[in-house]
Amino acid sequence: MKPNVISFDTETHLIKPGLSVPKMVCGTFADSRADFPADLTCLLTSRVDQFWVRGTASLVNPQATADTLRSVLKDGLHIVCQNAPFDMAVAMRQDPSLVTPIFEAYDEGRIHDTMIREMLNDIARGCLGIDPDTRKPFRYNQASLEKRHLGIDRTDAKTNPDAWRLRYAELDGVPLAQWPKEAVIYPLEDAENCLSLFHKQADFQNLNDEASQVRAHFALHLGAAWGIRTNPDAVREFTNRVLTQQRLDQEKFHLAGIYRKERNGKYVKDTKALAAKVTLAYGGNPPTTPSGAVATDKDTLIESGDDLLIELAETSANNKLANSYTKGLAHGTRHAMTLKPNPLLETGRTSYRAGAEDMTVNPQVFPRKGGVRECIEARPGRVLVSVDYSTQELRTLAQVCLWSVGYSDMADALNAKRDLHTALAAKIMGVTYEVALSLVDSEDKRALDMRQMAKPVNFGLPGGMGPPTLVFSARNSYGVRFCELSGQCEKCGTQGKVTQWGKKEITPTCKVCLDVAAMLKDEWMTQWSEMQGYFAWVKSQITLHDGITHYVSERFRGGVGFCDGANGGFQGLAADMSKAALWLVTMDCYAHPDSPLYGTRVPAFIHDELLCEVPEPRLHEAAYKVADHMRTAAQAYCPDIDPGELEPAAMRRWYKKAKTVLDKNGRLIPWEPKP
Repeated sequence: MKPNVISFDTETHLIKPGLSVPKMVCGTFADSRADFPADLTCLLTSRVDQFWVRGTASLVNPQATADTLRSVLKDGLHIVCQNAPFDMAVAMRQDPSLVTPIFEAYDEGRIHDTMIREMLNDIARGCLGIDPDTRKPFRYNQASLEKRHLGIDRTDAKTNPDAWRLRYAELDGVPLAQWPKEAVIYPLEDAENCLSLFHKQADFQNLNDEASQVRAHFALHLGAAWGIRTNPDAVREFTNRVLTQQRLDQEKFHLAGIYRKERNGKYVKDTKALAAKVTLAYGGNPPTTPSGAVATDKDTLIESGDDLLIELAETSANNKLANSYTKGLAHGTRHAMTLKPNPLLETGRTSYRAGAEDMTVNPQVFPRKGGVRECIEARPGRVLVSVDYSTQELRTLAQVCLWSVGYSDMADALNAKRDLHTALAAKIMGVTYEVALSLVDSEDKRALDMRQMAKPVNFGLPGGMGPPTLVFSARNSYGVRFCELSGQCEKCGTQGKVTQWGKKEITPTCKVCLDVAAMLKDEWMTQWSEMQGYFAWVKSQITLHDGITHYVSERFRGGVGFCDGANGGFQGLAADMSKAALWLVTMDCYAHPDSPLYGTRVPAFIHDELLCEVPEPRLHEAAYKVADHMRTAAQAYCPDIDPGELEPAAMRRWYKKAKTVLDKNGRLIPWEPKP
């Protein structure tokens, strides 16, 4: 029996920097069981309150919205919204007594979202974010869904600057009977069309995963709305440092003829001059872009062998800090940095984008070095707590191999609490794990080098990387040059470069690095012998079904190639696990007053890590409750794999190197950096 479903929408003041849950102005509901007049009618509910109705929809004031929503939730009805987290958070702001019943409805799977439903179906079709007919980008707002499914074009009502959609603050406190007709019709149509969209989506694929994804989206939105604050002194030091270095770099490369100085005093890269230098460095035969232009990307510059071009490539890290982080971090000293989460990528993972002007800081892609993280601080009376899953995607890979292949050497190693990188290093060195571990613990240089070399191999090869991609991934993400770390070259590239690997043309790449990468792949395939079976399983799924079905969630991802399929097999399981943990934590933060987590917030969700802001008096109990919830989620999604150590680190500012620190009574206290 299909549940009764009512659509719900709100109109509000505009969001602004530091405020992404604005004040409600009105609410609308649409109920297919309703029998309102077909024409727009204003009805009197008391001597002072009115509400507008038309067809199946009604528009009411904020207090009546809260009362109606409370009644709907109490009756156990299902609710559908377009971008549900926004409307639910607005409702909770209007009436905090709605917090618990809203969370209960989410937990019971009674909240639906037309946006999430559409995204899940497009994942199954292999066209997330792309219109399959035009191949142009597709946005999952209500206007786009109405065009796709209802044949309705309300572009003008949605985007016209004079339209009521962005002007409802003007009507705050104005009796509904006095509202202009256009201001009444717009939200009624939103509610009616949302309900129509829900029914159009009834036969969509992947709806079995809707409840989990909708819950995660709500948790992400609440954390993002809480936002991140930054330390003024740290931001000032960071900004001065990176901008000063950027200016020095620009002046240096201006003298070298690579930058030119504009009349306004700003330096601009001279692309023609740079292309000429790259051409010269490659002996007149430089790498080119697909359009035929001379390539000047970072990899091309580094592989050129030209000291000046290599140095130019190395300035990209500081330029990234200066151009992408200074404004956003400064914003965080004035207002909370509120982000907009993208709740669902093809793999099941998430991302963030800017939530307000100037706000360009995304905690999921913070650089490992440079001091960005260290600018993030807890609010007064609170402490930051970080808990992460160690080698999460390798653990989910091992679990998927147990299910798909029937065994896993990696699972055996993890359950024996062995370090996977040391295990692979032992294989490379030709020694036992115990010997390799002893050498690593004693800081033997070769053992440490081999373990460092094993990291990009363990993390990169499960996704089907070939040696060329592995070489560049190791260098760019881990600072590892295989030829140097293996001891076969003193300087990368001095023993020659190649421009072809198999039948594929590649950026000129160190030949020795490629040979070492090929050797490492062979060793890796031997160390984790199940991988051959895993890759065969991925290929069979793609051949038979044109996609893969994720374990546990049973979410289908269509239209994938081999590498996407190989990555997706374990990345999707990891994403689902982390989202489940986020939901358990967020439930306690808002809806369970007896939990030590009540009042805690989760402003950043970094794939395998939860960054929380905890009231300091409950630091110890709250931090370990986060770890408990993460362990519970891990056991649900990887029942046969040890989840690893889940030790919380507390700190006043965000440090990646922070460790668990206990006082003499065994209670968690904030870690402090050495002076």
